[in-house]
Amino acid sequence: MAPGTPRWMRRMTGRQDRRPGATMPERSLADGISMWGAPASGKTTFLAALAVALEKHPEARWKLRGTDLRSSDALSDMENAVVDRGEFPGASTNVVNYNWELVNPDPRAGRRGPLGRPRRDRTVRVPLHVFDAPGEYHNPDTWAGTDGAQKLVQTMSSCAGFIFIYDPVHEYTHGDAYRHANSLLNRLDYRLGNAQGGFLPQSLAVCLAKFDDDRVFSSAKAMKIVDYDQAGDGSPYVDPDLDPERAWEFFERMCRVSPNPAAQELPGLLQLYFHPDKIKFFVTSSIGFYVNPDTRRFDPGDPRNFIREPDKLPTIRGAMNPVNVAESALWLIGKLKGSRR
Repeated sequence: MAPGTPRWMRRMTGRQDRRPGATMPERSLADGISMWGAPASGKTTFLAALAVALEKHPEARWKLRGTDLRSSDALSDMENAVVDRGEFPGASTNVVNYNWELVNPDPRAGRRGPLGRPRRDRTVRVPLHVFDAPGEYHNPDTWAGTDGAQKLVQTMSSCAGFIFIYDPVHEYTHGDAYRHANSLLNRLDYRLGNAQGGFLPQSLAVCLAKFDDDRVFSSAKAMKIVDYDQAGDGSPYVDPDLDPERAWEFFERMCRVSPNPAAQELPGLLQLYFHPDKIKFFVTSSIGFYVNPDTRRFDPGDPRNFIREPDKLPTIRGAMNPVNVAESALWLIGKLKGSRR
């Protein structure tokens, strides 16, 4: 490999196509997106935030909707919890396979064209599949034989892109991110690893969560990767187009914080299974930072957007201000639209 190649790409030269003649399977927008992460890593809150973030996005014209009644009602419940009641969605207690879709409406659909013919409906619909289950279904030591694990792998195998959520705050307490990722990726590789180059065929948006947490925010500031005012209110963000080398350096730093040394291997594990052109890193926050409702500005001296009182569940303090949540999904959609798989 040429001199000067970033070290995170150099690591990937060791993985070759194990099955000569294998070809990359075709993937399309219709194959959709799936989400994964360790139990209690914030997937449900992220989904609620995605609906809010798409509504707030200054340029994107996308919405999130359910494609069956159960999924539609679940989405409404999640949004009402975070937006109206300031509550974080509760942990999953039952196995549920949610079926949603990201929709880019076509305002000209049905109108008459220059020759009087109805215009073609160019609405774009991207399925979003989320298999959610109680934590025991994702136990890395026992999950492989459960019905939940088999359904999860089956759902993800059919998708064209993944959103992977890594919560460094949860990881510091539980230390299970590597075991969960390794078990899941091994199963996916068993089903799909015969693609060209030996990589999985999906694109991967890596979302490092809890950017609004003091510890994560301070670490990002220490690395000098924090910018401000993307939303016009002075609030912090990390540019989603941050140089990949710097992005992965921050990801590696946050993995090293885990008391479980296996977490240090997580960046390399992801790079081993996914082609470097199909991975992008996002520093995200589902609730974002607190913006004063009177001044409509972010106050560096009062950044926290949640309240935690003794013996009570944490609550959301102000309006939801998701950071890089919509951007991660829109990047995946762009990858699926812009390349043949």
